[in-house]
Amino acid sequence: MFARFADSQLLHYAIGSSTGGLSTLRRLGSEPSRRLLTIDLFDTLLLRGARPETARFQTLADRLAALNECLDQEISAAAILEARLQCSRLAYQAATPVNSTREAKIADMLKMQLAWLALHPDLQNDFLNHELDLEAASLRPNRPLVKLCRRLMQNGLRVAVVSDMYLDALALRRLLLHHGLDDFCQIVYVSAEFGVSKASGHLFSLVAEREATPFSAIVHVGDNFRADYLMPRRKGIGAVWLPRAISWRFYNSLWNLALRIKHVYLKGL
Repeated sequence: MFARFADSQLLHYAIGSSTGGLSTLRRLGSEPSRRLLTIDLFDTLLLRGARPETARFQTLADRLAALNECLDQEISAAAILEARLQCSRLAYQAATPVNSTREAKIADMLKMQLAWLALHPDLQNDFLNHELDLEAASLRPNRPLVKLCRRLMQNGLRVAVVSDMYLDALALRRLLLHHGLDDFCQIVYVSAEFGVSKASGHLFSLVAEREATPFSAIVHVGDNFRADYLMPRRKGIGAVWLPRAISWRFYNSLWNLALRIKHVYLKGL
């Protein structure tokens, strides 16, 4: 019983080890029947630091507040952060639900944010570029995974990046290129562009159809238990769960919660 637990995904999750997941990926990816490897991007192929989303949005707001247009209208970083948090929520609420999941687009978020702040729509590209520059700086390649994937690619396996994210494929390619992952840029599927997600399972169906590849010939790897493990397995895809360490997830969640409580408190003053 202990041996089965030692090989389980739960143990890898508990101790934060990627070794077991990479071994499983190597085995599945080397099977002759496999033709396509799909990879989650954020916290799988590209790893974030411990700074949570709210902290990154705060840093982004500080940078945007320094733009001449914001300085001229005396728009504070706090106002920019509030607009981003509210408009992100509204963009997801406005999206059509598919299997209880909603997929928003960064373009819609930024349009709402600029309108919220009474800023000119022409600033959308400036806001986007600042966000992507911050994203690129907060990410680093998952070197062991990259090395293994390149080895599998040399053996003939095609690779596609598949992400549940509000950024579009062009933005994801920009992040991959920034980190020297040019060879992962050819095939990119992102939920924001299709309105369906990995979490709902429909993005996997779309990928299989567009790549003319049966589920049984696909291997998928990612860090989210539901979106990257349960849903592809239900489709018959060989799925590998590669979670971040539980210590990282705990620290990230706690920091994010503290920042959101602080934001609500300051907002009420």
